[in-house]
Amino acid sequence: MLGSIPPGEYEFFGRTVEGDRLRGTAELSHALPPAPVFTPVDGDVIAATGVVIEWEAIAGLDGYELIVFSETGGGELFVELDGDATSFPIPDEFMEPGAEYKVEVLAIAENGNKTITEHVFTTMP
Repeated sequence: MLGSIPPGEYEFFGRTVEGDRLRGTAELSHALPPAPVFTPVDGDVIAATGVVIEWEAIAGLDGYELIVFSETGGGELFVELDGDATSFPIPDEFMEPGAEYKVEVLAIAENGNKTITEHVFTTMP
């Protein structure tokens, strides 16, 4: 898919709802960071307390984003972390026994490109 759009600077034009003209440019790069590898992994069943999301370090990143969704209760936790981070403890107050959670870890390169990995795990009742 990346090969269908070459890297480089692109110019964009548009109009607001009021009819005002918009113009902008953006740089498209194919330089993507490696996908994060983290635990807990898909299908894990873990205790609802003391949950720590841990991932392997990726050299040269600008940062990470961590998003935890409670598929059962509907809550969401969003955290921005430095590029040298390799873990984040989820507050016990966010976690519920017998609930399903989706975790997304995004690696953010210095050029702004992001790569995401997501897993779903369940807490013990």
